[in-house]
Amino acid sequence: MKKVKLILLVFKIIIAIPSLASNNLYLAFPFSDHGVLQQEKPIPIWGKALPNATVVAEIGDNRGYGRADSSGKWLLYLPACSAGGPYELIVKSNNEQIKRKDIYIGEVWLASGQSNMAWKMQNGVGPNTDQDISDANYPQIRFLNVPNETHSTPIEKLAPVDWEVCTPEHVKSFSAIAYYFARELYQHHNVPIGIISASWGATDIEAWMSADVLRTHNAYTKWVEGFDTDSLKWQNYVCQSQKNDRIRDSIATHANRGIRKKVFSPNYKDDDWLTVDTPVNTNKMKLNNYWGVTWLRTDFEVPANLSKQSLLLDGSINVQNIELWLNGTKLTPLPSKKFEFPARLLKRKNQLTARVVIHWGSAWLGTDEQPLILTTQNGMQSFRLDNPWKFNATLEPELPGWQNYYNTHTVIYNAMIHPLMPYSMRGIFWYQGENNVGKAKQYQSLLPKLIESWRIGFKQGNLPFITIQLANYMKRASEPLESKWAELREAQAMSLRYPNTGLVTTIDIGETNDIHPRNKLDVGRRLYQQAQSLVYDASIIGRGPTFRKMEIEGDKIRIYFDNVSGGLKTKDGDQPKSFAIAGSDQQFYWTDTAYIEGETIVVYSDKVPNPVSLRYGWADNPEVNLYNSDDLPAVPFRTDNWN
Repeated sequence: MKKVKLILLVFKIIIAIPSLASNNLYLAFPFSDHGVLQQEKPIPIWGKALPNATVVAEIGDNRGYGRADSSGKWLLYLPACSAGGPYELIVKSNNEQIKRKDIYIGEVWLASGQSNMAWKMQNGVGPNTDQDISDANYPQIRFLNVPNETHSTPIEKLAPVDWEVCTPEHVKSFSAIAYYFARELYQHHNVPIGIISASWGATDIEAWMSADVLRTHNAYTKWVEGFDTDSLKWQNYVCQSQKNDRIRDSIATHANRGIRKKVFSPNYKDDDWLTVDTPVNTNKMKLNNYWGVTWLRTDFEVPANLSKQSLLLDGSINVQNIELWLNGTKLTPLPSKKFEFPARLLKRKNQLTARVVIHWGSAWLGTDEQPLILTTQNGMQSFRLDNPWKFNATLEPELPGWQNYYNTHTVIYNAMIHPLMPYSMRGIFWYQGENNVGKAKQYQSLLPKLIESWRIGFKQGNLPFITIQLANYMKRASEPLESKWAELREAQAMSLRYPNTGLVTTIDIGETNDIHPRNKLDVGRRLYQQAQSLVYDASIIGRGPTFRKMEIEGDKIRIYFDNVSGGLKTKDGDQPKSFAIAGSDQQFYWTDTAYIEGETIVVYSDKVPNPVSLRYGWADNPEVNLYNSDDLPAVPFRTDNWN
């Protein structure tokens, strides 16, 4: 019996050895099944093993060796490989082994930024969304979506995050800009494409920067030195913030005091509610920085000639969520997210109730340019909803305070960028800045510091870095004005002063009332063209006409451009728009005359007989029409520094 027990004990020890061993050898999180490694560059592989242990990695016929340090960390390099696959990546140490399957070698790019970069295909990218998703069968395009996480200090990640193969199902969760870029790159180069997507909406650039770099910036030195990096305190703070997020979402979804009080009933008495004129917005309602649920009510009459017809609600609506009741009956939104007012519910005099969820203190129901209207199904007739609204922003429970934990300086870098380093890649593209509008002067120095620090961390020299400029947005100005959005775009363009950088201009494809323009296809295509020029074929023009110099010719200014690519043109055939000139009084006026002459433009204003300075596209939402022969828009600029 003792002999049997001894044999069983030995057997248990033997079978336990592999499980014990599996706890000693780890690969860093980017190395998982279906991954893509960068071609034509040495390939860094890293992880953890037993202290001082020898580690061997191999892929195909290529092998690399390394040794763990006293803490068990190891880093080795596989020799540069040509595009190909599929392979197995095998890592061995002390009789332990890890395998990663279906690995390809090709082109790898890092896509990072805030919400416009994070914008997923499934969120909608225009009229061809469904077709583009259904066509997305590209087995050699793979995405690694880095989870949104924060930490108070730089961390190492060992738990693998799966790469996803591009299929119609998987592409729904891919960054739309990055997908369109990857598709262009794959179709033109015919090699495997890997996109590492690390983006987070509504984030400041400072959250994406390391403490070491921010410390060198005078405006942030004291903050870095005073920041409490205690990991346990940070995680407790994050947990409480996320709990508040869940409570806030629950209240937004389920709070029903208004439902119980039947505030949607035509007979409900709203005499004690506040009143707001159209177009309705949070500024008028004095709900700046408000997070919560607001009820609104209004009345309207249907013109006699439109009676007994179903009508569609149209106009600009910007809220987190909206529910509507017409004469006491809840309406179901159409697939287009518009609302139909059925003829069976409409009367001559009607009552409309809205329950809206507001975040960031920013919401509106209609604008001056796009007021709320009711229109016939064929769009031929319509009328405006002009009557004032009654509103109540205190009926539902108060939401817990919002804690912007993820915009704490450095914390996203620590958890989402640092763990990627030094993954080999071809380059980086960056679409961020909306959150830093109003701080352009700081951004001028922050963006170059981010570029420099990421290049140092990825250890690949002057790694190509492409910045996507902010799109046009908000109300169009009738006269030349100062613009914080234009200043931020200028700060982004200043990154071109540094080596191996590129710029993508989107000044023509934004939307007046949506900070998230749906046209991601053209952004992806322009990004590919800039990458082609910067990385793959220097003979290609990578961006639109870029200001070189101006010459004053009497009462006129002649403007010279780089990147004209065979000539300048206006897309609408009209004279070039959005040019403004000023004299020594620093007062800008739109040009009366602007015309193309060869590869230059001549501008003139009869209000400025002695011009000294010039601006182009200098507005939140300029009306632009200047392109080169490759249909790339001119980059906004100014020649003054007066403000």
